[in-house]
Amino acid sequence: MVKARPEFFRAYVGTGQVADSTQSDAAAYQGLLKKAIASGNLRALAALKSMGQPPYASGQGYRLQRTWANHFEGADQFLFGTIGLTLVAPGNSVQDIHDSVAGQMLSGERLVPQTTSLTPNELGLEFAVPILFFQGREDFTTPTSLSEHYLNAIKAPRKAFVPLAGGHFTVFMNSHQFLAELIARVLPLCAEK
Repeated sequence: MVKARPEFFRAYVGTGQVADSTQSDAAAYQGLLKKAIASGNLRALAALKSMGQPPYASGQGYRLQRTWANHFEGADQFLFGTIGLTLVAPGNSVQDIHDSVAGQMLSGERLVPQTTSLTPNELGLEFAVPILFFQGREDFTTPTSLSEHYLNAIKAPRKAFVPLAGGHFTVFMNSHQFLAELIARVLPLCAEK
């Protein structure tokens, strides 16, 4: 949308930014192995090595990777905590939680193969609006290093790579810093013509 209709946007802010899905899962896998070794987590190391390096023939390998990514990022606790919020939200039920999980698993099985060939060239390298990436320093889902490399390749009126504490869910888990960076970096862009 930003490429097709830049006149509707003051800036693009990406978080958990997809950068190169042809390399993303392999980079995440290597990052997870390093984190498992550095933290002495033998269970994670054994599980990751048992699945081997992606690409995987089924969603099982990707689910295992996401499980350990969520664990090392602390997102498993965050995601577990959202269950209570879901249950008390007006009109929600346990069935809604079940349906959401089932939908995520199904979409993962069906959509992952369709997105494994997106490179920076296909995502776009020239934009008419400022491009900012607010990325968790330890994002094992959309690896931080790939996102930063992608931003460096982009041509835009302004660019900023803003590393934040946390991982893939930093927008939720570190919302105060995320908001402060939005106010400091994006709000001034909204005042410009």
